Amino acid sequence: MSDQKNQGHRDYLAIVVFITVLAVFIVSAPYLVKTIQKQGFDDPVTIVSRWLNTHKEKYLDKKKDVWAQRKKNTELEKHFATGRRLYKRKIYNRALQEFDKAIKIDPSSFKAYFGRGRVYLKTGQYDEAIADFKMVIKLKPDYSKPYHNVGWLYYQEGKYVESVRYLNKAIELEPNNGWAYYTRGRSHFKKGDLQMALRDTKKSCTLGYQQACTVQKKYENEVREGKP
Repeated sequence: MSDQKNQGHRDYLAIVVFITVLAVFIVSAPYLVKTIQKQGFDDPVTIVSRWLNTHKEKYLDKKKDVWAQRKKNTELEKHFATGRRLYKRKIYNRALQEFDKAIKIDPSSFKAYFGRGRVYLKTGQYDEAIADFKMVIKLKPDYSKPYHNVGWLYYQEGKYVESVRYLNKAIELEPNNGWAYYTRGRSHFKKGDLQMALRDTKKSCTLGYQQACTVQKKYENEVREGKP
C-alpha cells in the first residue's frame, strides 16, 4: 500500500515537471522563432557548418603562423650560430655573410647586429661597426656591450667626448667593469682632464684591471709634476 502511494507521488511529480517544461517551451517558442528569423538563421545545418568552417580556418591560419615562426627562428639561429663559430675561427668574410643572412631573416635581431658589428670591428670597418652597435642599442638599450664597443671605437677615432658619453652609459649598466673605467680614463686623459683620468684609472685598478694599475702610476706622477 505504501509502495503504491510513493509510486503515485512520483508519477504526479513527473507529470508536473513535464507540464512545466512544455509550458515554458510554448511560451518561449514565438520569441525564439522571431529571434532566429531576425538574425537570418534560416538553416541550422548551414549555420553550424559555416561556424565550424570559420573556426577551422582560423585554427589552420594560426597553426600556419606558428609553423612559419618556428621555421624562421630555426633559420635565424642556424645562421647566427654559424656566424659565431666562423668569427671565433677568424674566418671573418664568411662570418659576415652568415650574420647578413640572419639580419635579413629578422631585422629586429639585436644579437645578429652585434655579431656583425664585431666582425666589422675586427676587419677595421669602424663606421660600419659603429652603425651596427648603435642599432643594437636601439633594439636593446639595456645591453651594456654595444656601449663598450662604441666607446672604444670613438676613442680609436679620436672622438673623446663621444667616447666618454657611451662609456658613461656602459658603466651605468655594468658598474664593476674595470675595462670600461680604464678606457674612459684614457679618453679623459686625451681630452686633457688628468684628474678624471686618474680617478677612473684608480677605480679600474681597484676592480682588478691590471693594465690600469700600471697607467695609474704614470698619471699620479704627472699630477705631482703639475702637468695639465
